Amino acid sequence: MCIFNAQNSPFNPSKHAKTVLLVSIASTHSLTQLANMSEGFSSSSTLLTVKAPQQRSTDRSASYSPSPDSVGGRRWKKLRSTVIAAHLFKNPDVAVVNDLDELISDVQSLPFQQKACNKTDLTSAIDQHRSIQMLFQLCARGSADDLPVIDSLFKQDPRRYIRDHVDSQSLVNLKSPQGQTLIYQAAVNGSLPVVELLLAHGADAHLRSNVDGNESETPLDAACRWSHYRVVEALLISSSWSRKELLDAVKTASSGAIKVRLQREADRVKRRCLFCF
Repeated sequence: MCIFNAQNSPFNPSKHAKTVLLVSIASTHSLTQLANMSEGFSSSSTLLTVKAPQQRSTDRSASYSPSPDSVGGRRWKKLRSTVIAAHLFKNPDVAVVNDLDELISDVQSLPFQQKACNKTDLTSAIDQHRSIQMLFQLCARGSADDLPVIDSLFKQDPRRYIRDHVDSQSLVNLKSPQGQTLIYQAAVNGSLPVVELLLAHGADAHLRSNVDGNESETPLDAACRWSHYRVVEALLISSSWSRKELLDAVKTASSGAIKVRLQREADRVKRRCLFCF
C-alpha cells in the first residue's frame, strides 16, 4: 500500500520556476484523472507554482495570474495538480502496513478536505474484507451462538442485490484463500446448524473445494469422509445429486451407515433415469 503525502514531497517549486511539461495525447486522459484526484488536498499541502513568461513591459515582475473562478484559472489549477500527482507517482512515500487499524489511522490523518460522506471507498473495502474474514472464521468454528451474527453478515451484504445466490462470486459461495467454500468448512467440522443456515441463504453444495494439491471435493464428500451423518442427510435433501457424485462420495465415506444411505440414493437416481427413458 502506497500513501502519498504532498506535504512530505522533496519537490521544491521555488527552484523550478521554469518548467516545461510535455504530455502525450495518449496519457492526457490518465493525467486528467490524476488531477481530479489531487485536487482533494487541502491548502496546507505543497502546491506547484509555475510562472508564466514575462510580459514585455517596463514592469519585469509582472506575471500572468488568472482568476481562480475563471476557465483559465480552473485549467491552471488542474495543470498544477497534475504536475504534483505525476511527481508523487515518480517519487512516492511508501510504507508497508500490516495492521488494518494503523492503515485506517494513516488514511484519516491525510490532509484531505472533508466531504459529506464520512466513509471513503478504502474504509468500505477494509470493512468488507473484515466481514468476509469474520464470516469464514465463524462458519469454521460452527458454534450455534454465532448463527445470528452469520445471518446478519449475509443480510448486510450489499452485493446480494446485484448477484444471485447461485453466482460463484456471491458472498455465500465465496472461497477462502485456500480455495474452500463456507459450506465446505462447515461440513468438515460437522456443524449442522451452520450448514442449514448456509443452504437457506442459497449456498451451492456442488461447488468443489481444494483439499491438498490438485485434489478437490464437494461438501458431501467432506461430510462422508468425516462421518457426519446428519450433515450428509441435510446435503442430500437440499438438492439433486447425480449418480456419479453419489458414487464418488461412497468411495470417501468411512462409515458403513453413510455408505448404505448413499448407495440407496444412487440406486434411486438410477431407477429414475431408467424410468425417464
